[in-house]
Amino acid sequence: ARLWCGSLLVPDHFFEFAHSKSRRVQQDGIYCYRLRMQTHKFVLPALLALLAPLISACGSSVPPQESASLLPVTKGELRLASERAGKWWGAAAASGYLDEPGYADALAGQFTMMTVENGLKFPFIHPSPGVYDFTEGVAMARFARAHGLKLRGHVLVWREDLTPWLGENPSREAAIALMREHIFTVLGHYRTEFPDVFVQWDVVNEAYRADGSLRDSGWHRAIGDDFIELAFRFAHEAWPGMKLYYNDFEELVFNVFGSIVDASGAVDLDGLRPGLGPSIASADCAVSAKCVAIRAMAADFVARGVPIDGIGFQGHIANLVAPDFGKYAEWVGPLGLQWMVTELDAPCAPELLGGFNQLLCFQTQAAIYGGIMRACVDD
Repeated sequence: ARLWCGSLLVPDHFFEFAHSKSRRVQQDGIYCYRLRMQTHKFVLPALLALLAPLISACGSSVPPQESASLLPVTKGELRLASERAGKWWGAAAASGYLDEPGYADALAGQFTMMTVENGLKFPFIHPSPGVYDFTEGVAMARFARAHGLKLRGHVLVWREDLTPWLGENPSREAAIALMREHIFTVLGHYRTEFPDVFVQWDVVNEAYRADGSLRDSGWHRAIGDDFIELAFRFAHEAWPGMKLYYNDFEELVFNVFGSIVDASGAVDLDGLRPGLGPSIASADCAVSAKCVAIRAMAADFVARGVPIDGIGFQGHIANLVAPDFGKYAEWVGPLGLQWMVTELDAPCAPELLGGFNQLLCFQTQAAIYGGIMRACVDD
């Protein structure tokens, strides 16, 4: 299966938010949205296709009880369609929500893949030197195994500040040793316990700025430009045969209030100006300095035998204008790699709409999800 992407088809059925609002919260530097919702007339797959990328894992990471969340679930229309097409169709999820009415049923019934939203990220799974917390990943892997789903691991190396683990100004050798320990410990645990559940891992996430240069992260400062290559080599050593991905968002966007935001919803201090990525009018990788840099990195890795299997293109569509992902990613296949649409969301929360009619937003959203799904199926 080459792609993981989403579709939203809601011609006559919609849902609305209780209290007409969502709330952005921050925990350990991670921005996310926590939504409270009240369902009315809706199509079940539409509900999860819209909400799953936004549902926060900032709450409890307690494993689900062996009750409602593990009861047999009937496969729904979208899951059956995904299986027939041979394409991954997934959602981000967190164990703290599995006992909510309808959540587990929709997740298991309508999808073929899940991503653990926050629980596998470095600060959550490795909160202090020598301490690892596998709770959330284990809970979600058990759920996935019980319902025949697969997991996409996210993520091994991101923008971590290494000070809590290595102190100020760590040496290159110390940072490489920490990276290797982390990757081998995390992948080693899940390879041993759930070899049948995990099918992909994001090895490195969001390493490039909008201008194509490498971001100022703890890994880059301590190790240098080859930290991405080292992460992929360690991941391959730790779990040979696992599909390994580089994942990034491809442009800055204006939200409806006119602020420049990045994929997390936070102001992107590395951004130079909006408009450096794909648009509805131009989906050529060449118009995005970041895409050009990622393409060059991937081509170099392939040429030198650095283990990489695919590229994840984040689908945060805050301005409700989506590029043609099929065209934007057309360079990936010739390199012998796969591509995925990841982190797909096109929010219609009322306070994000300004004067935009919510019903019109849902219709626009449906067209966006449908177009991205067509690009996936046609590839």
